[in-house]
Amino acid sequence: PHSYIKSIDKDIHTGLHIYSNEVSPIGPLRKEVITRALSDKEKNLKTYKLSSNASEFWLLLVLGGLKDSSDYSHIEDSIINDKFTTDFDKVFIINFFESKIIELKK
Repeated sequence: PHSYIKSIDKDIHTGLHIYSNEVSPIGPLRKEVITRALSDKEKNLKTYKLSSNASEFWLLLVLGGLKDSSDYSHIEDSIINDKFTTDFDKVFIINFFESKIIELKK
């Protein structure tokens, strides 16, 4: 059986980044960058939970826009293999460069 997302709420502060098709890789996306991103997003998680009746809270981290995320040539193995500590129910990295979605281990 397939599971489907019933709805997605977009935060008013979430930006939209357009893929430019121009990449100048600087090296791997490191685990520390993801850990820092989780920490930054978790600062608002309590507010999200208070303002929503959702039963789960997922975080989508997107690689492939016009921001610094465009500079990474590949994802460090530790991001894929290691467990992360987070209060989000699920965390995904969407990598538009490789057309992949990675669910982080908790």
